[in-house]
Order: sequence, then structure tokens, then C-alpha cells
Amino acid sequence: MQSSEWHTTSSPRPKKSRHVKSPPQKKLMLIEFFDNEGVVHHEFAPAGQTVDGPFYLQVLKRLRVVIRRKRPAKWKGECPLHHDNAPSHTSIVVQTWLAEKDYSSSTSLPTHRS
Repeated sequence: MQSSEWHTTSSPRPKKSRHVKSPPQKKLMLIEFFDNEGVVHHEFAPAGQTVDGPFYLQVLKRLRVVIRRKRPAKWKGECPLHHDNAPSHTSIVVQTWLAEKDYSSSTSLPTHRS
């Protein structure tokens, strides 16, 4: 690979840069719920935790407690959930619980960007 710098024939050759490996980055998953007033609830999934149906169900149960405390007016009325079609959101255990609690939920289809 040639350098893009100009040098005379008598100048020393440029040193090749070495790729320095950076330490592995830790990934965090943020689960966040919001409404027209702002963020209602958020939590980070524990490191290494797969967000599957049973885990997401526990998150929804905690969300329910938070809505009751932070948005009592919405707790008494309809509080719809809108989420994507991730497997954890569409799992039978989650859909059954939502139906039992009379939550109206809508699922959006993935959008493709060109």
C-alpha cells in the first residue's frame, strides 16, 4: 500500500500504521416505554440476557406497576401498547397476558428502507 504523502527520494520511508485492537465493547439493551408526556419506564436488560417472551412479560408486569403510579389517569382509561413484531413481543405467553389484562396492543410490520 502506498502512502498518500509526498516525500523526496532521500527521505526515510513512512512507517506503516498498525491496527491496535480495542477491548471488546459491552453491549447494553435498553427497553423503554413512553407516551405523549415522555418516558414512562425504562430498564436495561442484564448482560447476557436474551429478551424472550418470559423476560419481556416480567418487564410488562413492572411497566404496569409504573403506569399505575406515574400515570394514574391513563391507568383508569385505555393505555394501548404499540410494539414491533419481535418474537418476544408476539410470544404466546405475552399475548395471553395482554389479553387477560385487556390491554389493546398493535403490532407494526417492519419497514424496509431503500
